[in-house]
Amino acid sequence: MELANRHDINALHEMFWQSPSALIVAKSSSPSLEGNWAGFWGNEEIDRKLHAIAASGPVVLQPDFSRPKVVGLTHDVAESYAPITITVSYAGQDGAPKPFLMFMNWIKIGKKWKIASEIILPVPPTPAVKE
Repeated sequence: MELANRHDINALHEMFWQSPSALIVAKSSSPSLEGNWAGFWGNEEIDRKLHAIAASGPVVLQPDFSRPKVVGLTHDVAESYAPITITVSYAGQDGAPKPFLMFMNWIKIGKKWKIASEIILPVPPTPAVKE
């Protein structure tokens, strides 16, 4: 989170699995082409997406460290889940803190864990109770 908040794109690049199968799902800047949220595959696309988000202005990720969960799927694959508040003005977002859910798949390459996929989804507002 610290690297993302500092816009350290080079360090973030190194955290990802270097593969055309690496994935990030995030808000799209061109909904007419990709839909409102889209998948960005491979390191070049991930780097472009992270650069675009960083260039949009301040980005603040605040995970709820009391609620993360990690599941070891095999000895070299794991999945993590964490609620997170994100403040960002990318692609027309208003820059107000909003709740999201972050899911990450991790793969162990040698002795290091790398992000194979990062899926960040907005938490929709709670519907009004009908009386």
